Amino acid sequence: MKKWMIITLLATVAVSAQAAKVKKDANGDGRVTKDEYVEYFNARRIQKGKEADSKAASRSFDKRDANQDGNLTKEEEAAFDEK
Repeated sequence: MKKWMIITLLATVAVSAQAAKVKKDANGDGRVTKDEYVEYFNARRIQKGKEADSKAASRSFDKRDANQDGNLTKEEEAAFDEK
């Protein structure tokens, strides 16, 4: 039982450390793809002690992607944040 708890704890720490390194625009091209956003969204949830939720991340992305081109720009994110 103790061994299982230690393994779980180590896995949680490893995931949290990885989550801390995730950036929204992973490749630095100035746009955030849905895949990048979902990874970032889920990493942030894990950092907060919540479960990943890719469906919620996808819905959140779609709300922000004003022109529905599959990429978020800084302008789209700023416009959404102002709402």
